[in-house]
Amino acid sequence: MADIIEAVRQNNIDLAHRLLPKCNIDYIDSDGMTPLIYMCYKKCATMANAIIATGKSKPDHVDNYGYTALMWALYNDMPDVALSIISTRKSKPDHLNEYNETMLVYACRLGYSDVALALIATNKANPYHPNEYGNTALIFACDNNMIDVVRALLATGKSNHTHVNKFGLTALDIARQKKLYDIIQMIE
Repeated sequence: MADIIEAVRQNNIDLAHRLLPKCNIDYIDSDGMTPLIYMCYKKCATMANAIIATGKSKPDHVDNYGYTALMWALYNDMPDVALSIISTRKSKPDHLNEYNETMLVYACRLGYSDVALALIATNKANPYHPNEYGNTALIFACDNNMIDVVRALLATGKSNHTHVNKFGLTALDIARQKKLYDIIQMIE
């Protein structure tokens, strides 16, 4: 793995691609990073997708910092890689980041509708889990006017629209504050 990492550090993606067939996809470095996590951490979407395409990656692995490849992909603004990871059906959507957020909450907070919908579709993501401020995926989806995500969350029957965050607000309160009439109608 050191060779493929060095190639990415030097921004030599062609060399990294040539090294991929020889790369030990299960390798874990001293930071607990697998090749997939490293590529997501370094914002190298091309290589991350190439590793995912091998079918041998372990997207559920957690590095020494508590992050999975899915977390790094979202953190580094790579929603397409996140969708590829989710499609493997091997990710941990309910693994928590340092803000006590599941990946569904995190995706909704960042406004990634496609990622949030893909996570909901796995039926492995907990739509009710609140972060450290009491915000749920539904609260963030309302805050970001993510109409399709709000609809999907409500359809699960597990998204508590009456949940109050630490600021005393529900998803409906936020929708009302922002005058998001379509969302207000869905929730009421």
